[in-house]
Amino acid sequence: MPKLRDGEIIIRPQKIDLEERRRVEALMSPSLRRAGDKLAENVKRDFASAVKRHWHLGKLIMDAVDKETDKEQALRFLRIYTSVSQAYINQWCAFYRAFRNDDDINYLIAARRKTFNDTPLSWMYIQKLLTVNDPTQIRKLIEQTCDKDWEPEDLQKAIDKLMGRQLGDRHAGGRPIHVPHSVSGKLSNLQKVVRIIPRNMTLIYKNAEEGILKSIKEMPADKISNELVSEIESSATLVQTTIGSMQDLLNDLQQAQATAEERLSRQAQAQSVEDAEKLDGRAKK
Repeated sequence: MPKLRDGEIIIRPQKIDLEERRRVEALMSPSLRRAGDKLAENVKRDFASAVKRHWHLGKLIMDAVDKETDKEQALRFLRIYTSVSQAYINQWCAFYRAFRNDDDINYLIAARRKTFNDTPLSWMYIQKLLTVNDPTQIRKLIEQTCDKDWEPEDLQKAIDKLMGRQLGDRHAGGRPIHVPHSVSGKLSNLQKVVRIIPRNMTLIYKNAEEGILKSIKEMPADKISNELVSEIESSATLVQTTIGSMQDLLNDLQQAQATAEERLSRQAQAQSVEDAEKLDGRAKK
């Protein structure tokens, strides 16, 4: 499924066989063909917000498809006729199913997290809300997210609980975190994660031109807010906590290395003794 981007959407036309398109066009009902023309036109149109764009495109598709007997076929015909990816069409339809009327979509647009009064819910939140089929429950989840200042992971846990799914930690995108069974798998995962920190340190956090400290020093005073100060403090606390956790992990790794080396040495010694006994036994024969 394509990732939604704040304020924009990039549509890459799909390669469609022209003969297949002509065949599909001949099979489409006049109303579905008109909807296809409108969809192709509105994909390029500017909207007040990306949220409104997705809702409008989803409504356009669903209004047309609901009139067709074979809805799956209608969606397939629209994909071929408009050369728009099926993944995007599915996403827009999911968006409209979740927010079926103006009140629902306006409630989403107006939602603001409690700590960040001027910040609407990002696409990371919205994509998780799209997995819930009940508009009433979606509104309750939006309200809880704002009032309790949930992070995306908190929202995902609430959705898992609502759906009766087993609760567990997830990646930011919502996928459950896979726990490797082997030691090699765990070490490989650790190396992958740890490599990200020094990379981002140079590219983002301590960037010579746009690092955090440099940006704060050069930021106009009227752009600095209590929310920004609070966010810096939270980040500093998180880093401090992470340093402690990483030190504990480093201690574990050093002990693991020493233990593995000791056991390997013992095994080598035992193997040497066993080999010597075998040779001695052969010599006596």
